[in-house]
Amino acid sequence: MRQVITWKGTLITLSVLILSLGVYKYAVGDITFPNTFSNGTVADATQVNANFAAINTRSSATSALMTGTWNYLESGSIGSTVSVCSITGGGTIILNANNSVSITENGLLFCPGTAPSAFNNGTVTGTYSVSTNGSGTINITGGAIYLLQASKDLNQMIIVTSQPGAPGFGLIEIASGTALRQ
Repeated sequence: MRQVITWKGTLITLSVLILSLGVYKYAVGDITFPNTFSNGTVADATQVNANFAAINTRSSATSALMTGTWNYLESGSIGSTVSVCSITGGGTIILNANNSVSITENGLLFCPGTAPSAFNNGTVTGTYSVSTNGSGTINITGGAIYLLQASKDLNQMIIVTSQPGAPGFGLIEIASGTALRQ
C-alpha cells in the first residue's frame, strides 16, 4: 500500500510544530530580578549584569526535582490516507523519582463529516529521562515517545509527541501541549 502525503496533512503538522514553538515562551518560568532602576539615576554595570544573570539562571533538572503530578492539555492531529482528524485532550502525568511515569488521558476526536467522538486512553506507563537543562523524553511502553522541555523553575513543561496512530485508523499522530505541576 502506498502512503500519500497531502498538503493538508503537511500544513497541520507544521501548524502543530509552530504552535509548540510559540508555547515555549510561556514555559520559561518566573524571573526575579535582584535590582530595580529608576529614571534619572545611574545604572551600575554590576547591578545590570546581575539582572541579566537572573534571566539565564535555571534550576538544574533532575529526576528527583521533576517528581510529581502534572496536569496537561494537548492538541494535534491524526493523519491517514483517507483524512486528517484533529484531537484535543488532556490528563495527568505522574513522574516518579525512579524514572517511571504513568499518563492518564482522554479527550475528543474531530474527523471531517462525523460528529466528535470521545476517547479515553486509560493509563499508560513507561520511563522518562531529563537532562540538567530541562529537556528530556518520556518513553511509553509500546512505542510512543514524548519530548519535553521543563521551564526554568521546573513547574511547567512543553510536551510534543509524534507516534504511530491507532491500529487500523491512523498512520501518525502529532500533538503538542503544556503541563503544569499540581
